[in-house]
Amino acid sequence: MSTEALAQYEAAIKARNEAFDDFVEAAEEGGLTEYDDEAPADYIETALEEAEAALAVSEAALAASRAGTIEAVEDAGGAAIAGANAFNNDDLNDIAALRASDARVNELAVAAQAEVRADTNRYTVDESTGTVTTFELQDNGTYSSDGGTTPASDAQVADFQTARQLQSQYNSAVSTLNGDVSRNGTTQAIAADLSAAIGAFLADNADQNNLQALQSAYTAEMAKDASARDFSAGSTFGTAVDKAIEDSFGAAADTNDRSTIVRANADEDVSTAIVNGLLALNTRFANEESVVLREGIFEDTVSGADFLLAEELQDRREAEVEAVNNASDLADALESLKGEYDDAVDAVDAAAEALGYEVVTVDDGILFGEADTDELFIFNADNLDDLGITDVTVNDLEAGDALFFGTEYQLGGETGDNNALEFFVTTNIAGDVVVNAENTAFGSAQNDDYSVTLTGISEDQLSIDGGVISIVEVA
Repeated sequence: MSTEALAQYEAAIKARNEAFDDFVEAAEEGGLTEYDDEAPADYIETALEEAEAALAVSEAALAASRAGTIEAVEDAGGAAIAGANAFNNDDLNDIAALRASDARVNELAVAAQAEVRADTNRYTVDESTGTVTTFELQDNGTYSSDGGTTPASDAQVADFQTARQLQSQYNSAVSTLNGDVSRNGTTQAIAADLSAAIGAFLADNADQNNLQALQSAYTAEMAKDASARDFSAGSTFGTAVDKAIEDSFGAAADTNDRSTIVRANADEDVSTAIVNGLLALNTRFANEESVVLREGIFEDTVSGADFLLAEELQDRREAEVEAVNNASDLADALESLKGEYDDAVDAVDAAAEALGYEVVTVDDGILFGEADTDELFIFNADNLDDLGITDVTVNDLEAGDALFFGTEYQLGGETGDNNALEFFVTTNIAGDVVVNAENTAFGSAQNDDYSVTLTGISEDQLSIDGGVISIVEVA
């Protein structure tokens, strides 16, 4: 058994493990079942079946959506997004009554935007409540509310806004929120960083700033399924953030003036990370609330309601198409990764055959050799550690059998070597050989990370070459 053949086998094992790890990573990132130490082949089969099933479901949903009319398209809860005559503009209802192809959905969105541009109404907005009053253009060129019965006052005319202007304000709020997320990450990510900062602070300080309640709210949210977590303003977590800001910073938080807040709390030694985290969430909640407010205002215009409904349909279609594309990409990627894993398995088999032994991977604490068969027992410290195995006993060994610890291993001396992985050969009270092997290089003394007892074998029956211990004679 050559050193080169052992090195090739070791490299093949590493490549196979990496190929499987790549498959698991792709499957789990794709939302499929998590790997739970089952046989690799079984996990791969299960994941591929799940991927194909997910693709079939998404394709069926898209096909059903395209086959129906827009007014019949329904959300996951069964409620119609757009029922018959759901639009204020009958022209849009005519489009909605047609088959909901991708082109038709896009046509509806374009037509709805044209309606916003053509909207001749004027609107006033009570910013404190979000209340919108509609003023219709009369034949004499003036504007009146209440179906034309109440003429607009001069003050109201001065505050007039068009549907386009209100749409622009909504778009601006969305853009501000998106920019915030792009720069600072998701709300959950900000919350995670803040939680870590609070944890570090509370480890050395009394709870001076109602931070413990916020920490508890974060922990409770993270304990939920990912789809159920709510880090928005007004949620339990959001309320805890508001309370922490109020108790810690008082009115200064309303200004978002970081320097003022830091100076106000210098004596309390609130870390900069906590200040930044609370301010980041304060800003995020304000941006989210602004989007809700501006969307509600725009939706209260005649053309805005139609546009938002058409936009929702368009967004839903884009999401359906994206779901199919993502599911297809995942299924294709997993098939490709399975092919790479299968090739790696074949390479391991070829490398094992070249060794001239029957290869036995050690994955149990008690093993038995097979009579009249030259066996090579492969020990992998990382695998044994993952399995929680620290003691292995090998029975029924015979001349021609061998143990392989790795090409980087060597027989250790009395003091050990800082720069090498080593195993140490001793004899127990029963007269059996015990091999103590390291997980990591350890000098100055023996570092026994796991031990292997060779039942019925004495030290004079061993031949050691690098990381290989061979049984050369059995009494």
